[in-house]
Amino acid sequence: MTRTFTNSVRQSQSINEGGVIVAVSNDTVEGNPFDPDMEAAKARVGQTIPGEITLVRVLGAGGMASVYLGQKKAISGTKMVAVKILHPSVATVPENVQRFLREARALMSLNHPNIVSVEDDGELPDGTYFFVMPFIEGGVTLEALIESYLSERKVF
Repeated sequence: MTRTFTNSVRQSQSINEGGVIVAVSNDTVEGNPFDPDMEAAKARVGQTIPGEITLVRVLGAGGMASVYLGQKKAISGTKMVAVKILHPSVATVPENVQRFLREARALMSLNHPNIVSVEDDGELPDGTYFFVMPFIEGGVTLEALIESYLSERKVF
């Protein structure tokens, strides 16, 4: 059985009995909406973090971190960025912090047009870490892959 719900930021998701998202609309948050880390992620929306970045909305959440759409103030105006923030619940384990920082360092060291770069990183007052990437407008990758697969599939 699949049910659809809309969360507090007006994002619609279809969820199966196990709480796993099976379908998303273009503006949805990916992740388990009943997870305490998702609630913590949504609570950060509206906050301003170092670098003059205001967190606008949650773009997605996984087991270790949440990704936000951020609005960065600059001399030339504002620009939209993606901000990945380590969940506070996993930041208490040193191995998780090291894994997160390794990911940021790896992205910083790469230079390729098909790989997003890291523009900034840091630590929040609550001890969690973050890094900032350019925001690239686009759809939900999984949704696009499924649509592509289904459109190519022939039914006899």
